[in-house]
Amino acid sequence: MGVWGLSPFVGAAVIQTNYNSANTAVPGPESTVSSTDLLQTHLASASHSGDSGSGYRYFYENPADLSLLTDGQFGGSYDTEASVFPNQVTLTFALDLDASPQGYTISSISTYANWDEGRDGQAYTVEYSLVSAPMTFLTLTTITTFNPDVSTESSTLVRLTSSSGPLAEGVASLRFVFGNYAANQSAVENGGTAYREFDVVGAVTVPEPSSALLFGSGLYLLTSRRSVKARNAL
Repeated sequence: MGVWGLSPFVGAAVIQTNYNSANTAVPGPESTVSSTDLLQTHLASASHSGDSGSGYRYFYENPADLSLLTDGQFGGSYDTEASVFPNQVTLTFALDLDASPQGYTISSISTYANWDEGRDGQAYTVEYSLVSAPMTFLTLTTITTFNPDVSTESSTLVRLTSSSGPLAEGVASLRFVFGNYAANQSAVENGGTAYREFDVVGAVTVPEPSSALLFGSGLYLLTSRRSVKARNAL
């Protein structure tokens, strides 16, 4: 078992599994995207860097409506209104720390895309922050570029899991970095990939028994000292 507040687990490797289908069907073992993942149930806010347009940089064609990535809908069939085309930007998803001050344990991350062979590939870096430093982002993994060789409409799924235990725990936010916008390098394909949905599967982080015991012991000692002071004051 990992140590609460540390992420990712020591010795664990991030496993990338790729799926694709040469049609509008949801790729992978499931027949649909999730409507109960953390981005559906415990998302506090979503934000991005970069503005729409600007010569194929930032977001191509479509305004940056990030709710399309967490609405439980796959979209497809060249539907521009149901996709987000990030290119040389960051997307940040802050989780609800009011509901879970100890953060969240992440077991898997899935990103779905669909378009023609020109905007179906996936490439990005995943970063995370912990509740102990919510504004400091660390690299979880940089995925191996997935760009299936098809000549028709294509749907892709990149799923990230861990070789041992969850991907991370005590997480406050996740950030996805596309391309290198600071150096004006291109993203994987023409003006950005058409992403349809992001699924982050996990649960509220539960402190280790030892952490809870230490907290409880500290609270007990504090209460006991206050009781002694109160009696001495009588």
